[in-house]
Amino acid sequence: VWSLMLSNTRMPKMMEGDFGAMIGGCAVGETRLRELVGKYGVETVRDSVEDLLDYTERRFRDIVREWPDGVYHGESSLDTDYQGNENITVRVTVEIDGDRIRADFSGSDLQTPSVINSTRANTLSYLYSGLSALAPDLPINSGVYRSVESVTVPGSVVHSLPPVGAGLATTAIGADVGEAVAAAYRQLVRAPSLLVSVALEDAVLEERRPNVPGTVD
Repeated sequence: VWSLMLSNTRMPKMMEGDFGAMIGGCAVGETRLRELVGKYGVETVRDSVEDLLDYTERRFRDIVREWPDGVYHGESSLDTDYQGNENITVRVTVEIDGDRIRADFSGSDLQTPSVINSTRANTLSYLYSGLSALAPDLPINSGVYRSVESVTVPGSVVHSLPPVGAGLATTAIGADVGEAVAAAYRQLVRAPSLLVSVALEDAVLEERRPNVPGTVD
């Protein structure tokens, strides 16, 4: 099975490292969880997890209530998908209503026949990372996300569907998801810490952003 998976990718050595890191992380997590259960018992661990999630949710909702209600917009564009399409744009509308957040990516461009498309899960990871940056004192867990509603359109560049590729999602359009989200967040709160994406091109004020080594424009 291992050889079959690796033989079905263009970069088997890189993927083997990625898979190994994932498996290693799961193995460490399993070990730590078994240690906790062995020390405190299953019920105590379960109750503690639920208490931590509930605590994080309460704290985060309190933070969101301090933000001004309103609708905030952000967008960012990828210069090329390497298939002839230019300025592929991610658009997000973030609505704050009391202790609720609604992030709507419906205005984003359609998926392209390239490898830069983002899956919904990848898109939400950038949305949630930004929220975590706005509440750096809170534990990072799913309690933060209970107050968040997200909207993505299947078939869009932020919610791609087969057969298009998404191999560069985290380094190509994913960065634009993060930048669009951060642009919306900046309008509603002065963040104590920021989710920042900086490239050499930014430092030298170069507007063109080559996203893959070997591109010239």
